[in-house]
Amino acid sequence: MAAAGLVVWALLAMAGAYRWSAVPLWLGALALTAIRRPRLFPPEGFLLDAGLVALLAGVAIQLLPIGAAVRDLIDPHAAPLLARLLVGAPPQAGRTLSIAPAATAWALFGLAGVFALFWTCRSLLAARGVRVMARTIAGAGLFVSVVAIVQRTSSIHRIYGIWRPDTASAQPFGPFVNRDHFATWMLMAIPLTLGYLMAHGEARGKDASRTPSLAARLTGVLEDTTRLWLGGAAAAMTLALFGTLSRSGVLGLMAGVAAGGWFARSRLRPAARRRAGLWAAALVVLLGVWANLGVIFSRFRHTLSDSGHRLEIWRETLPIIRDFWLTGTGAGTYPTAMLVYQTSSRSVFFNQAHDHYLQVLAEGGLLLAVPAALALAGLAATARRALARDRTPLYWLRAGAAAGLCGVAVQSIWETGLRMPANAVLCAVLAAIVVHAPRMPGSGDPAAQRRNHLGTPRHHR
Repeated sequence: MAAAGLVVWALLAMAGAYRWSAVPLWLGALALTAIRRPRLFPPEGFLLDAGLVALLAGVAIQLLPIGAAVRDLIDPHAAPLLARLLVGAPPQAGRTLSIAPAATAWALFGLAGVFALFWTCRSLLAARGVRVMARTIAGAGLFVSVVAIVQRTSSIHRIYGIWRPDTASAQPFGPFVNRDHFATWMLMAIPLTLGYLMAHGEARGKDASRTPSLAARLTGVLEDTTRLWLGGAAAAMTLALFGTLSRSGVLGLMAGVAAGGWFARSRLRPAARRRAGLWAAALVVLLGVWANLGVIFSRFRHTLSDSGHRLEIWRETLPIIRDFWLTGTGAGTYPTAMLVYQTSSRSVFFNQAHDHYLQVLAEGGLLLAVPAALALAGLAATARRALARDRTPLYWLRAGAAAGLCGVAVQSIWETGLRMPANAVLCAVLAAIVVHAPRMPGSGDPAAQRRNHLGTPRHHR
């Protein structure tokens, strides 16, 4: 599946941190959409699509050339800001709503690629490929987790042990320049992998629960290679995430797991819930040995003092939101605006808001925040309906993807990890997995859906 290939490229090619790796990604996503021509504005996802299209239109509006008088009427603080940014520039410079049109054009290109991939995946997964996509994500996550674990234990500070990031203060982890952004990808992939593991078990039937002895059960598990490697992938990704020592990543994963537990409450029997609790406790012990949970807890204790740094960033972001509340400074222009708005010490330059919601408000004002809120509301409503009507093993994949989205929504309070192309791509794919509506012969038959989406038990081996 071409869409799965784009997910792998986005992750392995430095997570899209450099334009040489992001350009092929976005071009590939747009080309795939042009070939597939997915349907927009379906009845079950009309609000979601309307919000996404309005969001693209809002960014495009920020690039429209307008007269200085109109711009000053809309954003009276734009002229003083541009006067400081464009010293010596000709009078006609900066006559768009965006204070840095090149940065906004690049952001529009990336958003178009992400949304196009979502629409395409929603269409593709409606016919087939949910299992292939989930396995691809789990396999890619397993690979980069092993790379990251080796990197951590070897104290290697280069991507793949070769590539030195452009920024001297970068903390590379796996293919990511930033360890918190690595955690973003993992906290989305882990719940999806666990969901696939649950779906695989349900699709195989309940014969294992009727085995007469513990030895027979263990034999059945060891013979199930799919279950083994999926469990190994989830464990490796969890270890790698905790190895980042990312507080926002750990909190996001906890939120995702809690959401997954909520989604699973109606599908698990009490005995299964107890087993899940025991496995979770065992995993915490293992993580305590590997990642040194004491260090993580120590970092959480220092959150208030350390997030004084974040609180300072947020305080200095608020004046941008206040001055450009209607149309923002332009998508992708936060670092440019901070050249003027950052009044604290420049020993550390604030090139991101460390809060995705604040950054959207700063860069887009109501022009982008309103359609973004509509899209989120549409996604939540569509996801709720999709989960409520699904009675097949596919439910677990939907629930895992939804849990990953909940986790990244929580992490976004402290980070802007979705700015990374690899994370944005995975987020789009998870959203497509949650909301897609199967359209196939026999889609009303749970057994047919199980065969088409998850395969028969012998196909899993």
